[in-house]
Amino acid sequence: MGAEFTKLFEEFELLAALAYLTLSTSLEDLQATLGKPGHDFAWSPIGRAAWHEQVREQILESWAMPETNAAILKAGFANKSAEYYKLAIESLGRLAGRMRWG
Repeated sequence: MGAEFTKLFEEFELLAALAYLTLSTSLEDLQATLGKPGHDFAWSPIGRAAWHEQVREQILESWAMPETNAAILKAGFANKSAEYYKLAIESLGRLAGRMRWG
């Protein structure tokens, strides 16, 4: 039960981070940010999921599945844009990869 709750909570955190990116960063800005050396991500409040790599990777892999991908876009995330969605997921992964307990 605890592991399932953790995964659901972290998926909620990642959806919130995706929603934040969707509302705060245009496709053009996201494309430009991902091309910058040394700061190749757009910031978003990613939460605990940033540090829990194993669960985060499971969630992001599930989001790449066609059914889940389509449902997330249909719900309005990533401005319903497959290109934006792909870049936002890449950005979230890069941001999480830079976060460390410190």
